Amino acid sequence: MKIYTKKGDKGSTSILGGTELSKNDPVIETLGTVDELNSTIGILYSSLKDKSARDMLRWIQEKLYVSNSNIAFSMRSTKKDVTIPDIQRLIEADVKRLEVEIDLMDEKLPELSHFISPGGTMSSAYAHMCRSVCRRAERRMVTVHSKYPLPENLLKFFNRLSDYFFTLGRTLDTKK
Repeated sequence: MKIYTKKGDKGSTSILGGTELSKNDPVIETLGTVDELNSTIGILYSSLKDKSARDMLRWIQEKLYVSNSNIAFSMRSTKKDVTIPDIQRLIEADVKRLEVEIDLMDEKLPELSHFISPGGTMSSAYAHMCRSVCRRAERRMVTVHSKYPLPENLLKFFNRLSDYFFTLGRTLDTKK
């Protein structure tokens, strides 16, 4: 099988489930931004040696794949005659895990008293890049959500995820 299909040569693409959309459709924009976040996390992952931080990032990357399947099927959820396959969903425990990780890091940080400029360390700068791409993904999801309802935990997860990357960036700056 060749990597190129030529199906997208005219500006459309197919998503999970076979729905064909324009490449500038908000659903495609959202899927692409989550994919970009996943790649950016890969850069951050590669810059770290700490096993627990790397394990957490791998877990997050797995959740991003779950997120993209939820986004891809969101438009099908509004159609009465379409059966949505049983796909994995983010659950409240996933949101809680991020909150616990944020709180553990935050306990060790000084009180925040000023704006944070990314770039203290390379890994911290990567964490802040992840944060900003995550925020863009969240904004894209809100656009999709206004037309196709997304699972509540998906929006919560991305809101906490950007906080996680912010706190991780601060933490990595303290490990200079």
